[in-house]
Parts: sequence; structure tokens; C-alpha cells
Amino acid sequence: MDSLILSQNNTSLNCHSCILKHYDHRKWQGSNECNCNKFNASQTQQRRLKTDTPWEKKDDKYYEKRKRNNMAAKKSREAKRRKDNEMVLKLFLLEKGTTWLQKNPEKLN
Repeated sequence: MDSLILSQNNTSLNCHSCILKHYDHRKWQGSNECNCNKFNASQTQQRRLKTDTPWEKKDDKYYEKRKRNNMAAKKSREAKRRKDNEMVLKLFLLEKGTTWLQKNPEKLN
């Protein structure tokens, strides 16, 4: 989740902490702008231009390197998916607990 586009005014929250800070299951609250300076244009790293490797250089070493890279990318995507799922579950449980506490204020004492 690199950025979240808000449908009403097309503003975006770029960092995860700002998304969580402004999240409300009923509506979005507060400022919709990311102000933590994590994603300033001057601070982001730019990618190199893609260049195709000539077929003459595609030897066993090249294919082994590609295989390792593909496995690392797959592992990273799975870890991100697992972390996102855990966060969704945690959010659900916290919302459920909040709702229960709002309905049962006498249980707080």
C-alpha cells in the first residue's frame, strides 16, 4: 500500500503511519495530506532506466541470478501480504473492542 487515494478530493496519503492516523471506519477525519516528510520528492530514490540484457550475456550465471532475484521478490511480496493481513485483523479486533466498550461503559470500572 504505497499510497491511498481518497475518492472525494483525489488527495493522497503516502505513508502507512499517516493512513492509520487518519483512518476511521465511518469517515476520513482530519487533514488528508501526509505531513511526516517520509515521501518528499527530494528524499525518494529514483530507479534506473530498464535496459535489456543482450542474449550473448545470458549465461548460466545470469539465469541463476535471475532465479535468486525472483525468489527474493516472491518472498518479499508474501511477507508484505502476511503483514497486511495481520494489520487488517488487528484493526478489526480493535474496532470490535471499541464498539463493545462503547456499548458497555460500566465494564470500564
